[in-house]
Amino acid sequence: MALATPSWLRYKVEFNLDNDPKDLLFTDLIAGKYFSVYGFTLSNVKGLVKITGPDGVIYANAGYNNSDYTSPDISGTASIWSVAVELPVGDDGLVMPGTYRVDYKISVNGGTSTSYQAVYSYVFAYTDPVPVIAYVADNKYSTLTLYDNTDYEVGGVSPSNDLDVGRNWTVKYPPTVALVDVTGKTSPFVVGPNIWSGTYAVVLDVILAYDMELWDDAELKTVIYSNIIGQAAPEVTYDACACAFYNCLRLIEKRYQQELSDGDKVQADRIKTQMNLLTFYFMVYDMAMQCGYDTGWACGKIAEIAMYEGCNCDDDESPASREIIPWAAYSGTLAGSSNRWYDTVGPPSNSMGNNDDYSMDNLTGVVYKKVSGTWVAIITLKGDKGDSATGLHILFNQVADYATSAGTTEEDLISYLMDNTVPVMANNGDVLHVLASFSLGLNDNTKTIKMYFGGSIIATYFTDSKILSDSNTVEIEMYVVRLGASSQHIKYFIRRHGLPGDTIGPVITTGSVNLTTNITIKVTGQNGVAAASDIVAKEMRVTLLPNI
Repeated sequence: MALATPSWLRYKVEFNLDNDPKDLLFTDLIAGKYFSVYGFTLSNVKGLVKITGPDGVIYANAGYNNSDYTSPDISGTASIWSVAVELPVGDDGLVMPGTYRVDYKISVNGGTSTSYQAVYSYVFAYTDPVPVIAYVADNKYSTLTLYDNTDYEVGGVSPSNDLDVGRNWTVKYPPTVALVDVTGKTSPFVVGPNIWSGTYAVVLDVILAYDMELWDDAELKTVIYSNIIGQAAPEVTYDACACAFYNCLRLIEKRYQQELSDGDKVQADRIKTQMNLLTFYFMVYDMAMQCGYDTGWACGKIAEIAMYEGCNCDDDESPASREIIPWAAYSGTLAGSSNRWYDTVGPPSNSMGNNDDYSMDNLTGVVYKKVSGTWVAIITLKGDKGDSATGLHILFNQVADYATSAGTTEEDLISYLMDNTVPVMANNGDVLHVLASFSLGLNDNTKTIKMYFGGSIIATYFTDSKILSDSNTVEIEMYVVRLGASSQHIKYFIRRHGLPGDTIGPVITTGSVNLTTNITIKVTGQNGVAAASDIVAKEMRVTLLPNI
């Protein structure tokens, strides 16, 4: 005759997959409560366990079949309330899936007879989550950010333990970098600044606990413990654009100081112009990167200057890793080396920061590095101000909406009169840069946009296609290079955002505008249908890049 299972009986079954060997732990949760709550003498409490796996019995107490409590698994006398049993595994080393049954006999009369009996079955179908590691190497901040993108849900159950406690990152620097391993627990996890070029070795080790079943009073009934290990090998490389900028700026800044020392102001001013251009193009590159736009134009300009000045990003062909110097301050939780950037108004105080930190004086643009406890100026990122500047000049910058009216004739949208009473482009090699942007009405009306230099039409954009909201922006960019007083080399681009195939250029042409007279630079719009605001000029900027 089967014995009843008392409603108060509580036990827990743990599958410990992180043990070696893997085991099942059965625990009588009542333990001392046999006496304190239910009034039984603890020395009289004894239990016998039998466990059956998918392929048959994997453990049975020697006295189980005969209810012989001579050598019990559970003993109130010895305060033993658990029994561990090795789990069966397949050829793949994984615990065999299927039904696991626990038969439990309890005697509360010292083993004279069985007082209660319980039977519990659990279908084991657990599979470890597959570790997924993502990473982003950022030259701007000189950081390597690791992400644990693992889907940890198993059978509709999420881990009950805190992953920021159970997760363990170990990051080894590239082999030639003599730094200790970096460890952490969070996701994302940021290494640096600074980081080094080369291959990192990343190990993700996560301890997991899944509460698969609970008793009615929320006490644990079935738990699975495991741990997973994932690996990744992030390859960190120099940002070619940043590398060209950094190396070139360092190289030509040294040349600039040398020319000043030698008293050659002409060469010093030429080099300063190149420094200003480098900084300008790098700012454009950085903004484009942050906004998700194409960085190719700005990088191309940096590459042109680098080639002209003889800069070489990869001048070191050795396999040794190289430190990546950040050009922006990182705000967040960091690991690894701890170089920091500071912004100051005026030179930094020696009481601030640590050796190898960087600081920029926002008044002068001077960048400092702290060496042996003292801030040392290493480079200047700003040029001169005012009319005497030898760098970039923004001659005109109009940012507002200028729309076509409800007509079909060509209309001026934005216009700039370049006053040449004192010639603006006075020297051969001076460059005029014009950038204009437009938005197009969301329809299939024909639309024509033109850019003029003097009385000449330089660039024309025409469309009669259906305009959609994700591709209704057009940019026209023009470069005019002075070859003589009435001779120009002209290059232009037309870009339709969202439609890479609708890009025109570079187109190269020539000009014969008299640069000693006033010159009108303008953009126009012409509707094919009398619909107001089919073309809206959003901005036009004219910049002079003098060749000094």
